[in-house]
Amino acid sequence: NLDQNLDQNNKKVDHARFTAALSLAKIGAMAAAAIPTLKNTLYFDSNRYVIANALLALERVETRDAWSIVLDYLKLSRWCPKTSPSSPY
Repeated sequence: NLDQNLDQNNKKVDHARFTAALSLAKIGAMAAAAIPTLKNTLYFDSNRYVIANALLALERVETRDAWSIVLDYLKLSRWCPKTSPSSPY
């Protein structure tokens, strides 16, 4: 029961981060103040869908700094570090 509660809590936390990053993507250039947080998300978040939304948000901010972060991350992540035999997709 405790494990089930922890799993449900983790899903809620993941969903909150997913939604936050997607919301920043939706507001586009007005999310420029969040660039440092979005950058940290790329490197430190464990959820690949949150990372995808952070990349989308940075793309839609459309500043030189945001594009530089996106390009640097994509160069480094040619091979997804979160892909493993137990989580291939």
